[in-house]
Amino acid sequence: MLAAPAQAVVINFQDMADGPGPIGTFVTGEAGFVVLNLLAAYGLDISITVLDGDGTAGGVAGAGYAYLDEGNAGLGACTALDMNSECAPSSDDNVSGGTDASETLVFTFNEMITLSNIIFNDNHDGKTLDNETVLIDGAQHTFLAADNIAGDKKDYLYSVGTTFMAGDTITVGYGGNAASKFYLTSMTATNNVSATGSTALLFLGLGGLFLARRKLK
Repeated sequence: MLAAPAQAVVINFQDMADGPGPIGTFVTGEAGFVVLNLLAAYGLDISITVLDGDGTAGGVAGAGYAYLDEGNAGLGACTALDMNSECAPSSDDNVSGGTDASETLVFTFNEMITLSNIIFNDNHDGKTLDNETVLIDGAQHTFLAADNIAGDKKDYLYSVGTTFMAGDTITVGYGGNAASKFYLTSMTATNNVSATGSTALLFLGLGGLFLARRKLK
């Protein structure tokens, strides 16, 4: 019995929004969610919610909607949805600030997962993120030109490299001294539970072979 190593999964929010998404889960894509869970689409039990801080918007007090925005945008946030579950107004679909409070994406890990990186963009505004800031777990992060991963001033890399246990969270929000509106293009994560389970099965299998060999003797 051989244990297959856990594979890193690229969670592509642009694919989810523009459709067809992974395994056909999201076909047309553009929509808002009180809770957006990635388990069915990617096999990773991560829940995404939005905080806007004013206590009036979204499905519960203090919350907005995690929003999949089509047109090469990705994951954003929205304060209110129309009857078609689309952002109203449509311009409020990125992670941005406002008169009441600034929006924050909250990622809750429901199992042990290693998050490798997050890719940001500001495609709809047609701007770069050079020298602009976001808040990661409340701390200011400034994007540099070197973070632009394709040289096209669209996608910017933030390296995480952290293993989260079930119940842990990471927040990604608007803010800092040069705050920028943004979307998330993608993130890369690995399900560590699969690797641990496979390793346990490997040792059980080897133990069984050892016992069988002793009986044959």
